[in-house]
Amino acid sequence: MGNTGIRIGEMRGARWKNLSKVKISVGHKILFFSVDGKTGKRVVIANTSVESCVKIIWAFGSEEAGHEPDMNEPIFCHIDGSNLGSYKKGFISLL
Repeated sequence: MGNTGIRIGEMRGARWKNLSKVKISVGHKILFFSVDGKTGKRVVIANTSVESCVKIIWAFGSEEAGHEPDMNEPIFCHIDGSNLGSYKKGFISLL
C-alpha cells in the first residue's frame, strides 16, 4: 500500500480483477489499481516495485490455498478468500 497511495479502506475492497497493466513505451509497463473508497472510484498508479510484490502475494496465496486465487477475491484476504476485517490488530502487534 505504501508504494501505491491506496488508502486502507480502498485496499480492503481491492480485488484481483481491479489490477491492470498498461504498456507506456518499449520495455516500460505501469501497474494500476481501480479502487473505490471514501472519495469514490479512482485509478491509482503504482510505483514500479509494486509489481514484484503483487506477484509474491499471488504466489503465496496460490500456495496456501492450493489453487490460484479467484479474480473476485480480495488481494489481501484470509486463506478461504474472505475479507480481512481490520489491519489494526496486526499493525499493533507488529509495532
